[in-house]
Amino acid sequence: MALASWARGVLAVVCASAVAVGCSSSNGSPPFDDDAGADGSVTRDASGPCTTAADCDDALSCTIDTCLQGACSHVPGPNAGATACPGGKLCDAALGCVSGPACATSADCARTWAGDACKTNVRCDAQTSTCTFDVLDKDGDKHPPVVCGGDDCDDSSAAVVPGIPEACNGKDDNCDQATDEGATCPGVAVCQAGACHCDAQNTCGADCVDLQTDEAHCGTCATRCPSGGTCTKGVCACSPNATVCTGACADLQTDPAHCGTCDGSCATGYSCVGGHCACTKTSCGGVCVDTQIDALNCNGCNKKCAAGLACVGGACQCAVGTKSCGGVCIDVQTDEANCGTCGTHCAVGGVCTGGVCGCPSGQKLCSGACIDPLTDPNNCSSCGTKCSGGGCQSGQCVACALTDLSVIVDQSGSMSAAFGPSPGTRYSEMVSAVDTFVGDTKSIGVGFAMQFLGLPVGTTATDSCVASDYTNMEVPMAALPANAGTVVSRLASHSASTGSPPVPALQGVLAYAKTWRQNNPTHKGAVVLITDSLPLVCTTVGVTTDLVAAAQSYLGGNPSVPTYVIQVGADDGPTAYDPVAAAGGTSAAYHPSSGADILAELRAIRASLTGCP
Repeated sequence: MALASWARGVLAVVCASAVAVGCSSSNGSPPFDDDAGADGSVTRDASGPCTTAADCDDALSCTIDTCLQGACSHVPGPNAGATACPGGKLCDAALGCVSGPACATSADCARTWAGDACKTNVRCDAQTSTCTFDVLDKDGDKHPPVVCGGDDCDDSSAAVVPGIPEACNGKDDNCDQATDEGATCPGVAVCQAGACHCDAQNTCGADCVDLQTDEAHCGTCATRCPSGGTCTKGVCACSPNATVCTGACADLQTDPAHCGTCDGSCATGYSCVGGHCACTKTSCGGVCVDTQIDALNCNGCNKKCAAGLACVGGACQCAVGTKSCGGVCIDVQTDEANCGTCGTHCAVGGVCTGGVCGCPSGQKLCSGACIDPLTDPNNCSSCGTKCSGGGCQSGQCVACALTDLSVIVDQSGSMSAAFGPSPGTRYSEMVSAVDTFVGDTKSIGVGFAMQFLGLPVGTTATDSCVASDYTNMEVPMAALPANAGTVVSRLASHSASTGSPPVPALQGVLAYAKTWRQNNPTHKGAVVLITDSLPLVCTTVGVTTDLVAAAQSYLGGNPSVPTYVIQVGADDGPTAYDPVAAAGGTSAAYHPSSGADILAELRAIRASLTGCP
C-alpha cells in the first residue's frame, strides 16, 4: 500500500469517531503540505507500481505525486504556485480543490475541526469566510508526519527529511525505510554499520587515502611526490619531459630557474628556450630588459626617464593615476597638497581620498581645520563652541580635574652619595629639582604635599616602621604656589642622615593620598616616591614584596591612587623599583642621572595627570 494511501486509511479510522468533520474538509482525507513532484492529465489516482513520479500522475493539479519504493503517493501541495487552489478552497488528496467549511469567526473553525491534531493554526479567512489551517509539522522541515498523510517518518527532527542524501550514521535520514544507502565517507573510507571505516593499509594518521594515487602519501604514508608530480600505482613520477630538481618537477627546456640543467638559472629578464637562456626582449649591457616599461632603458638602451617619471609604452610619462605638478609626478588621488588637481590643498589635518578633500572619520571641518568635536575645547560638539576654563569630553564641556601630588623624598644616609656626572649629591640634586618644580608656573594650581623617608621618632631617633606615623605629612596638601615656600624651607632644613624604611613610608603616604581624594572627589591624585635603595628594614617578607603589595592595593582601591617611582641611583640594580611602579599602574620607574632629569620626570608626571579628562 502506498504511504499516503496507508495514512488516509489510518485517519479514516481515527476520524470515523471524531466530532463532525474534525479531521477533513469534506471527505475525511488528511491534509498536509509537501514539495516535489509534477501533475499532468493522465490516469486519476494512480497507485503504482512505479519507477518515477511521472508514473503516479493523478491528474489533480493541487496534489504532489511521488514514487516511494515502487508505490505511488499523492499528497496536497502548498497552497501557492503550481499547486495553489482558488480562493477559499483547500486541497483534498482524493478530490482535488474543495471548498472549506463556512465560518464567521475562527472559533467556528476550531469547533468544526476540534480534535484534529493534524490541523494547526486553524482560522477563518476573512476574505472568503471559509475555514483554513496549516498542516502539522512539528520539526518545521515542511514535511508533515506520516500519520497526517505526509512522508516525514520522524517529525521530531528537522535533520530527517525525505529525499535528502543519506549520511553514514546508521539512521534512515530520508524516510525510505533504509539506512546509509549511498552514504559517502571522506577519502577512500567506506560506510559500515553506521560509521566510516578505513582499512589499515589505507590509514595515514587521520587521513584515509589511496596509496596508489595520493600525491601526499604515494606508496607509503608521508611519501610526498615532488611539486608538479603525480602518483601512479604507488610511484611518484614527473611528466615525460620533466626532471626532478630540488624536490619539484621542472622542464629543463623551458624553465628559466632550471634551464638545460637543474642548476642552470637564467638571469632576470631571460627566458629558457630549448634548454638555453635567451633574451627575448632587448639586451642592454648584458642585461635583458623590456624597453617598453624599463625607466632606465625607455625605448632604447640607457634612455633614462627623469626622476618621478615612469616608462609607459616606451615613453617617459607620469604613471597611471598620477599628474605632473610642478614637474613632479603626484598621485592626485591621495596627495593632500594636490588633491584632485595640482595646487588644491586640503584643510589642516585633512585627508585626500579619491581626489576629494575631507576630514578623517569622526572629525569635522571648523575654520579651515579638521578637529575632533568630541575632545576639542574650542569646538566642542559643534564649530565655535568653546569650553571656558575646562575641557571637552564626549562632545560636552566639563570642568578640568585638579591634580594633587603626595611626594615622598628620601633623606637616608645613602642619598649623600655623588649623583652621576653632577657635582652634587643625590639629595642636593633632588632638592634642587623639587624646589624648581614647586616654583614652575605650570605647577600653579597643582596640589602638593611632602613627607620624608625615614622619619626619626622618640628619644633614640630611630626611624619609624609604623605606617600611620607617615600619614602626618611634613608639608600638608595645598595648591601651589601657596605652600611652595614651606616645601623649599623644609627641604633645606633636612639632610641625608636617616635610615631608609620605604615600606611604612609608602603605606602611610598612600593612605594619606586616598583619604585626601575621598574628601576631594573631583581631584586627581598620585603618590611620587623619590628614593635610591631597598634596605631590608621594617619587613618580615621582603621590601619589594611589601612595596608591590601596597602599590597594587591602593591602585585597585576606590578611589584609585597610582604610584610613580623616581629611582635615584642604582644601589640595588638599575631596575630594582620597576616592579613597584608597575604594581602602582605606572609601568616602570624613572631612572634619572642628574637633577635636571629628576625635574623633567616630575614635570612628565604632572603632565600625565593635569589637564582635562
